[in-house]
Amino acid sequence: MSREIVALLRERPELAPLLHSLRGKGLAVAEHDNTTHLYDAAGRLLVHIAHPLRIDVPGEVERLLNTSVPLPVWWVGVRAAATLTEAGPLARRCAETLVSRHGGTLWSNR
Repeated sequence: MSREIVALLRERPELAPLLHSLRGKGLAVAEHDNTTHLYDAAGRLLVHIAHPLRIDVPGEVERLLNTSVPLPVWWVGVRAAATLTEAGPLARRCAETLVSRHGGTLWSNR
């Protein structure tokens, strides 16, 4: 099972600074439709980051994640590959970086 983390952010996030910092750490970054994929040096997909989605509907975050946050909130889904041990910590660092830069909280399925 993949590890899913959701960054629930107070401000509209800019993903570019995060992605730029990851390129300097030996990771390849590729854009795919409304997602960004992070690959290791061997070309294995480690992390999938969904582009930010603004949530304005009262009760929607509670319905989906069973947690309450003030609205509006920016939802950024971060999913780590299940079979690669380094993927989970990388996904967590990405989500934590977004929260530290834009305020908010994290939700995780683990």
